[in-house]
Amino acid sequence: FDDNLTYIHKGLNLSNIVKNDNFEYYIDETVSILNYTGDSKIVEIPDIIDNKKVTVIENAAFFGNKTIEEIKISNNIIYIKDRAFKETNLVSVNIPSSVKEIGVYAFSVCEELESVTFNEGLEKINISAFAACHKLTKIILPSTLTTIEQYGFQNCLNMKIIYIPKSVVNIGDGAFYACGKSTIYLEESSVPSTWSTNFKPGNVKLSFNASKDDL
Repeated sequence: FDDNLTYIHKGLNLSNIVKNDNFEYYIDETVSILNYTGDSKIVEIPDIIDNKKVTVIENAAFFGNKTIEEIKISNNIIYIKDRAFKETNLVSVNIPSSVKEIGVYAFSVCEELESVTFNEGLEKINISAFAACHKLTKIILPSTLTTIEQYGFQNCLNMKIIYIPKSVVNIGDGAFYACGKSTIYLEESSVPSTWSTNFKPGNVKLSFNASKDDL
């Protein structure tokens, strides 16, 4: 494999790496998707490969793929790792309830991305996970989410509606930097003291005691 040196560096056993018509993947107790090798616009991550659950989309698995427009993420995926879909042409994404964490830059610079559905179950959005997704206009975050790291949604220039539930304990610096056209709707009655004071630019509006059902 061309990526053997990378996989060795990650501590992966090369004998556990398998390639089929669409995916390169790693088999252990569960299966991790390492790389997409197909050419379809619509890609479905399978629930099961070789009789084992597919639980991880690995670092940079789809990075820079300009063919893919839609991804169907299976309900067994727990972790979408760093740069997994960075700089792809995805138009919409549904994050299933099984996903607990979205990695650094996972969906950043997806310039065609218009909508993201976050289902209940997600707990953490890492640094710049959705940065520079210029066509995103609305995000409704789930009540299981506790952490949005620095610059999580920075530079989403056309964002208009952001809903943050009271479950969110930590928001890092610049999480909504350059989302200047937006209103942030908080389920809380005030900004929690555990959030960075620089989580948003000064011109972003805040609305308290909000309900996602009204948005």
